[in-house]
Amino acid sequence: MTTPTVLIIRKAIAVLKLSTKINDLIIYLRDIYDKMKADSRYSGSAAKLAIFTGQIKDLYDAQAAFKAKPPTITKQDRDNAKNKVVLTAESLQRDVQELADADPSEAESIITGANMSVKIINVRGPQQNRYEWGDDPDYLTIYAEGEGTHEWQSSEDGEAWNNDGATGVAKKTYTQAEAAKINYSRNRRILTHGKYSEWTNPLTIDRK
Repeated sequence: MTTPTVLIIRKAIAVLKLSTKINDLIIYLRDIYDKMKADSRYSGSAAKLAIFTGQIKDLYDAQAAFKAKPPTITKQDRDNAKNKVVLTAESLQRDVQELADADPSEAESIITGANMSVKIINVRGPQQNRYEWGDDPDYLTIYAEGEGTHEWQSSEDGEAWNNDGATGVAKKTYTQAEAAKINYSRNRRILTHGKYSEWTNPLTIDRK
């Protein structure tokens, strides 16, 4: 069985840094509210942010009541207020992550712009059509999207195509001499029963 070709993708994850100290937590959550409220990209979260700021105030009041001498509410009452606002913060965290996922190149700044921390993880994604120049000796390797056997073509002008044979894996390597005449490359998967996928869009090869 052919092992699927995969690409390791760097992904930024939004993380909430929730202090166990209530006063520090309140300050942190207020900063999240202020930054998201001021960012027009979160207009769709306006109703949620309105609830959030009310819950922050409720937690502030509950903390003051719990710390009064004597306390006028129980620790459980205070913790209930904390749990409500934390749940909303987690929902807002998902809103931030959705925006970050939609714009990977700006993901880290989007996350920090909402007063959240960034955690970088590596995830496995499908291999994309791409190429890579070698060093010693010079060679050109082209990687195809998808797994299994692929048929390859190359071209100098993107119009006349040369047949470069097939490979049992999703990549094709050319020597320096062969690569000198390759400005464009395309490939297609060889399927079962004599069928083929469509040719990929031409991949432009820049000189090393």
